[in-house]
Amino acid sequence: MKEIYIFKNGKTIQARIEKLFETFGPYTIEGRRLDLLTKVQLLVDSSTTSTYQSGTNTSIAKTGSMVGRAVMGGVLIGGVGAVIGGLSGKRESVINTVNNEILHTELTAELIFEDGYSLYVLLKDKGSFHWLLSFVNQTPLTDEEIEIDREKREKEVERIRLEVERIRLLEEKEDKKSELKSELATNRYFLEKEKREQAVKIKEKFIIIIILVCIAIIMINKALYGGAV
Repeated sequence: MKEIYIFKNGKTIQARIEKLFETFGPYTIEGRRLDLLTKVQLLVDSSTTSTYQSGTNTSIAKTGSMVGRAVMGGVLIGGVGAVIGGLSGKRESVINTVNNEILHTELTAELIFEDGYSLYVLLKDKGSFHWLLSFVNQTPLTDEEIEIDREKREKEVERIRLEVERIRLLEEKEDKKSELKSELATNRYFLEKEKREQAVKIKEKFIIIIILVCIAIIMINKALYGGAV
């Protein structure tokens, strides 16, 4: 994001930077085409710097009396003592300090467009300043080129609309499939339930018929044999 701000109601707010047709066409700032920018006039440089220090701690040996210590060590305990004596001196720490500076850019500039319109901006990084300068005296797009970019945007919008519609239709199709499956499952459940109920009714009727047949046989036997079955 460009560090470009405009002045509004005594405050600085982020400038609105976008392309004329969203993703197509020339860049604009607050609705003004940057390919029509003719001048970037630097008015005030309010940039500041802040300094901080960083240091490294280095340990070094004091070598002033190293030779004397080596001789004394050799006298006392021989050659090995000379080496030990030479290495047994004191060490001290040295801090190396480096000053670091950070630049805080604040440039107030006037943007002048082809039609004479001026826009005052605050730039908070040098990259934004150079980015604006890159548009100065740039050959403006012709009406035909602007129209081509507008048509590209319309085609892109139509393509997105068709893609959204395609996805919507697919989702509707999937929803209908789900509804159909649910409906088939419900119908199957009630069909199975009806079959079970029919089977129970048939069984009950069959039992009643058997009972009636038995009663009829008993009655016939009573009539023919006088009660002897």
